Amino acid sequence: MYENIEDALRDAVRALGGTKAVGGKLFPSLPIEQAASRVADCLNVDRRQHFAPSEVCWLLRQARIAGHHETMVYIATVAGYEPPRPASDPEELAALQQAFIRATSDLKAIGHRIETISARAAIRPAA
Repeated sequence: MYENIEDALRDAVRALGGTKAVGGKLFPSLPIEQAASRVADCLNVDRRQHFAPSEVCWLLRQARIAGHHETMVYIATVAGYEPPRPASDPEELAALQQAFIRATSDLKAIGHRIETISARAAIRPAA
């Protein structure tokens, strides 16, 4: 078990190839050494630099893809949740398909509403 979130994230960064590898992907606009230094600063509890929530989510997602689950288990545990299990590809595919079906249905409803309003506007006499 880790002592703090920075230790847990540090382990995820190691699993992803280290600060240079992660920095290059997380902060592509920075020179590699500067990006690596920024990652190292984010992992240092004594520094003011911290990962943004979206960056933590990116790290967790990449760690899951790399087969590293311990950081996510730590976060769930300290938050009082059961240890999570990574979604399998078929489960993720099913969830994505359901989201796609919902989005398609919403788009059809929006399109129908646009057609209805446009048709009403077309038949109204000009004032």
